[in-house]
Amino acid sequence: MNNIVVRKAEFLDIDVGVSLGRELNGTERVDRLPCGPDRIGRLAQGWLASRNYAVLVAEKAATAEYETWPASLAEARERRRKNMLGFFVGYRHRNGDAAWLANDVAIFVRPELEGYLAAARLMLRFIDWSRERRCKEVCFGAAAAAVIRAGTLDPAWLGLSAMGPYYCARLTSPRVELGPMRPTDMRR
Repeated sequence: MNNIVVRKAEFLDIDVGVSLGRELNGTERVDRLPCGPDRIGRLAQGWLASRNYAVLVAEKAATAEYETWPASLAEARERRRKNMLGFFVGYRHRNGDAAWLANDVAIFVRPELEGYLAAARLMLRFIDWSRERRCKEVCFGAAAAAVIRAGTLDPAWLGLSAMGPYYCARLTSPRVELGPMRPTDMRR
């Protein structure tokens, strides 16, 4: 998993992430996101400026394969699209009893082995982000649950328990360091 980097998204990553979602899912899952360039820009500014949203990108670590700067914005987007393995948006909100909870909004990953490893890294980073912001629980909904099932990721390895068709984790203690992923934790 050392060839995957998970980082906080930058402004340019948002429309690339939406583009990745369109590439992987057609329009069925990304139609709910505002997809006009102006609306994506306004949405991205709100997400990136808010302490209550986590926008994460997983990409290949070997992104320094280019020796020159991109000649245009379109070329920069294309380079990011080629290197992006996964895109994730999550948020935290208050429960009725004033406890903070965290949920996923969207996750798109390339459906190859590296993509599913990237999904695991994105989810673990979101769990860490939620713990840092004193959330009591993280819940992964339909999109993340579909990725977990499609990648045959081991929810227990991710620290998640099943809650019907979804997955959740209680964040009452610091995360223990996970050992290396076993071959049986993920099957292609």
